[in-house]
Amino acid sequence: MLLKGRRIAALFWRMPVKRCEQGATIMIEPKRRAQNTARPKRPTGKPWVAALGGATRPNRRGKRAAAGVEADETTRHEGPKPTPRGTHVELLQQGVDVWNDWRTKERSISPDLRGADLHKAELFGANLAQADLRGASLIEANLSASSLFQANISEVDLTKANLMQVDLRGACLRKANLSGANLMGASLFFADLKRATLKWANLIEADLRGADLSGADLSNARLFHANLSQATLKRTQLFEADLGGANLSWADLSGAYFMPANPLRVRRSRPNLEDASFYAAKLTEAYLIGADLNGIDLRMADLSGAKLSGASLFGTILDEAQLRKVDLTRADLSGANLVKADLSRAMLVETNLVGATLTGCNIYGVSAWNVKRSEGTRQLDLIITPYNEPEVTVDDIEVAQLVYLLLHNEKIRDVIDTVGKRGVLLLGRFTEGRIAVLERLREELRRRNYLPIVFNFDKPRTKTLAETVRVLAGLSRFVIADITDPKSVPAELQTTVPQFMVPFLPIIEGKKGGKKNQKPYSLLESLWIECKERVFEPLWYSSLDALVEAFDEKIIKRAEVRFAELLARKAEKMKGEYV
Repeated sequence: MLLKGRRIAALFWRMPVKRCEQGATIMIEPKRRAQNTARPKRPTGKPWVAALGGATRPNRRGKRAAAGVEADETTRHEGPKPTPRGTHVELLQQGVDVWNDWRTKERSISPDLRGADLHKAELFGANLAQADLRGASLIEANLSASSLFQANISEVDLTKANLMQVDLRGACLRKANLSGANLMGASLFFADLKRATLKWANLIEADLRGADLSGADLSNARLFHANLSQATLKRTQLFEADLGGANLSWADLSGAYFMPANPLRVRRSRPNLEDASFYAAKLTEAYLIGADLNGIDLRMADLSGAKLSGASLFGTILDEAQLRKVDLTRADLSGANLVKADLSRAMLVETNLVGATLTGCNIYGVSAWNVKRSEGTRQLDLIITPYNEPEVTVDDIEVAQLVYLLLHNEKIRDVIDTVGKRGVLLLGRFTEGRIAVLERLREELRRRNYLPIVFNFDKPRTKTLAETVRVLAGLSRFVIADITDPKSVPAELQTTVPQFMVPFLPIIEGKKGGKKNQKPYSLLESLWIECKERVFEPLWYSSLDALVEAFDEKIIKRAEVRFAELLARKAEKMKGEYV
């Protein structure tokens, strides 16, 4: 039983576990025993044991190995020796070969090198895995090609140290000073670098996947072609950092500072982000004033609340990017691709959108003033309503503001008659089966220099449909209503048509006098009788191509003639009669 108890004790003797600061990285250290300085040191024939200055552990019979005699199998220790901290430092000072040989034999021991002075130490290829180096000085030390796997290097001074090709996977480097250090090609996979100082550090082609760099200082650091995918860079300082070709996909850069707070330094402090990838990266509230983001990949990136005033985004890919409340004042977005990007409540003051693509963007609440555009600027299907209201789209970002205000501010509607009308309202139920009709009609109207405004009755709604349709109809030159398989359209036309002197052209897909759902709804006839001067008889079309072929003659020409007649009627003055 005694022997069994000793074996169990030996097992637990090497199991104590300590954690890096705040539990970040698990570090395994052996339990240490107080060294008996009075006990004489005896050589054992093993140079690494002699270097440690300790004797062999007692064997099962309580005997010790004779001096200078190799211990046999019965006298070898059954567990790792409790080696004092100072002895570890002395052993390391004997050379890397001696140290690595000892590490190979004593795999279960985690070296204790806390507070060690290793200034300019030559430690090329040293095995320092799981070592505790807290508070040590490694200024200008050569640690290239060494292993610091899961080592605790928090608050260590590694200024100008050579860490080229070092294995730092899972290492704890919190508050470590790595200013000017060479970490080229180093592996920092899931390393903890919170609040570490990496000014002027060389991190070219370093592997920083999943690393935590929250609050770290990477000013002037070289991260050319570094892999930072899924890394955490919250509130990280990246002033003048070289991120050319770096992979920042899925990285969290919330509140990161790419530019100094002092605006006087902006022009000479642009970070290098050439060819960097920020795919799906989180850049919420990032400080990117004046940053050079030309041509980089920001697809699906979250830039909500980011400060991008004066930034250059020429040719930048921003498809499906989140740009809510982003400040793009005087930013250059010429040639940028913003397909389906979310620009809700964004600030677009003097923004350059020459040649940019804004197809399908959500611009609800956007502030656009003196925006620069060109014929190459594609502004199609811009959504001006919030998600919980029926979707209303326009094709002009500045007209969008007016339409939105007219929908939500009664007083502004008085300016309708003074606004040049190019708008054409398209009403209908544009489900998956009818969406082709909507797309074709919009395209044909755009070719004829009209501004299509779409109201889809199938979208969710929280406001009265009739109120929205009335406002949009009042803005339009004429209205095209697709009454094929009608549901909401008839009721809305009944409350809208009588109030506006606007031509209404109903269209139906099918054959005149055909089967069910190919006939006009019953109330249309009474509406036509009451408002014959503005409501046309329905136009049946057998196919979409047939409708497009007759579009100019049967829709555009008739609508324009009727609009002119209604306009002339509005100008007539009541003369009266004398008897």
